Amino acid sequence: MRTRPESISFRTLCTLILPAAFLCACASTRQPDATQTRISTMEQQISRNEEVISDLSQRLSVMQFMVDSHERMLRNPSGPSAATTPASSAIQQPEKTKTGASSPAPASHVSSPAEQIQDPNRLYEKAFATMQNREYEKAADLFQQLATRFPDHSLADNALYWLAECHYARRDYRQAITAFEEVPKRYPQGGKVPDAMLKNAFSRIQIGDKENAREILRQLIREYPFTDAAAKAETRLKNLF
Repeated sequence: MRTRPESISFRTLCTLILPAAFLCACASTRQPDATQTRISTMEQQISRNEEVISDLSQRLSVMQFMVDSHERMLRNPSGPSAATTPASSAIQQPEKTKTGASSPAPASHVSSPAEQIQDPNRLYEKAFATMQNREYEKAADLFQQLATRFPDHSLADNALYWLAECHYARRDYRQAITAFEEVPKRYPQGGKVPDAMLKNAFSRIQIGDKENAREILRQLIREYPFTDAAAKAETRLKNLF
């Protein structure tokens, strides 16, 4: 007489299946968490690398400025002497008033060193040297003076750009965005427009505005495709999650 094989009870079946299903569920939930952790780590590393690149880019720009200054002096040797004429006349003016009257009125107004600089080239060089010394707040004030007092000067767009860079170096990203946006608005044909757009995007990334940062980077690549700024924009876009 054949014996019927014993059937597995429903309770036993559930006992075997439920733990396996639970383990699978745990594995599936852990995997996204691990992926998210890796993405977060990569974003932090990219942000740190971006700060290093920004610092190196700023130093390179300082070196480029020094080279450009020497080239200007070689092309126009008479420029500095002619440019200092307004400053010298401004210094001589109080002497005339002093000889004309014995009252000490001219000495009552003590102007700051920045106000005494009447030549935009000298003001720009002083601002740049101050920025090199990492005195970003003072440098920003000097660059602002140049951009305000000499808006038609050939260095005005550079001054506005470096004003924004000073804000960026101080991690005041919202102020930096405002200043970087002014560069293409005031000087659309200026040489600092691509760099200003790039750093505008970088500043927005720092405050979490990645959507607008992407759009600015794409616009930069479209409008200035063969610039160093566009190459940096392409690299940053690839790593912008």
